[in-house]
Amino acid sequence: PIQDLADAIRSSSHNLVIVGTDGSGIGSNFLTRVASWGAAISNYSFASPVPTHDVTAYAGELFGALHAARAAYAARKPIFLLIDNSSVACIVQEALNASFGSRHSFVATQLFRSFLLPGSRVCWVPSHDKHPDWQPPAPFTAKHFRSLNAAADVAASSVTSRLWKAGASFSPRSSFRGASDPSVAHAS
Repeated sequence: PIQDLADAIRSSSHNLVIVGTDGSGIGSNFLTRVASWGAAISNYSFASPVPTHDVTAYAGELFGALHAARAAYAARKPIFLLIDNSSVACIVQEALNASFGSRHSFVATQLFRSFLLPGSRVCWVPSHDKHPDWQPPAPFTAKHFRSLNAAADVAASSVTSRLWKAGASFSPRSSFRGASDPSVAHAS
């Protein structure tokens, strides 16, 4: 999905490409929990399982934003990341501000700094129609930003649900077991 996302960013006619990201997780403990990340741009959404031992919704949020940044770097275009997790949005903002990540994850901040091109931006977006009076920076519309966040949420939730139904779980001996390749990349 990262290469597909990079291709979609590259083919966009906009100089600053708006990408909604989100994460999803199901399960009550480390051994049974599954998580995925999602990203959406225009009419396309992309999603994949979280590729780490930390299979939480937060990890999905972080990986969604990080993979979008990696895809934008591969496409050689700046992006406007839309993130509904305030902690992840702060990490990205720290990277854009060239701070050292003192408030949040130092490693994550450095990773974002290495992938985000000059001109990239980030905006926190309320999830699931929360904060109905919220408005993004001008000239953007709340409807547009919320729709991209919702599309990323649907993509991530779809992969997480398929993993859960297939009985996939993390095993320290073998990555994910269960579903063979639940990744998606499709037109919305």
